[in-house]
Amino acid sequence: TTVKIYAGTGPDVGQAIIDEAHRRGLLVTAHLGGYPAQQAVADGVDCLEHIISVFDFVIPPETAAQPKHRGDLDLTNPLCTALINDLVEHKTFVDPTLVVMRNMILIPDAEEVVHSPENALVPQRLRDFWAIYLPRSGCPQGGGPLDERRRVFAKYQELTCMLYRAGVPLLVGTDAPERHVAPGVSLHQELE
Repeated sequence: TTVKIYAGTGPDVGQAIIDEAHRRGLLVTAHLGGYPAQQAVADGVDCLEHIISVFDFVIPPETAAQPKHRGDLDLTNPLCTALINDLVEHKTFVDPTLVVMRNMILIPDAEEVVHSPENALVPQRLRDFWAIYLPRSGCPQGGGPLDERRRVFAKYQELTCMLYRAGVPLLVGTDAPERHVAPGVSLHQELE
C-alpha cells in the first residue's frame, strides 16, 4: 500500500507523512510542488511521480527567471547532477509518466490525438472533462509554438534517460485518465 503526497503539500507536512507512513510500513510517493525534491529525497520519500517532480527542482534560480528556460535547460548543471546522485544513493524511484506530459503539452491539439479511436473507449463523462481540464489547469495545451513545446518534451525525455543511465529505478505509470491518456492503451504508450 502506498500513500501519495500531492503538489500543494509543504515540507513540514510532507516529512510528517513520510515518517508516519514508514512507521506503518507503507511506501510514500509524491507529486511535488511546494516540497523540494532534494528535501523529499533526503526525508525518505520512496518515489517521485511525474518527471516534473524532478525537472522543476533542477532549474537553477538564475535560469528560472528566463521565460523560455525549460526547453533550453542545460541538464548537466550542478543542481541536476546532485539530485540525480541523491536519487541513486537513496534508491528513490521515479515514475516519469511521459505519456501524460506528451499528451498535455506536445500534442493535445493534434487532430490524430483529439480524434484517436482509443478515445471512444473512454466514458463520455471523462471525455467531457478533458475538454475543460487543460484550459482550467493553465497547461500550455496547444498554446505557444509547437517547436518550443517539442523542446520542452525532449528535455523531459533527456532527463528520464539520464535518470535511467545513472541507475535511478524507473516505474511505468500513466496518470490515466488525464486528457488523451486513455486507460489501458496509455500504458503501452508509456512503455514505448
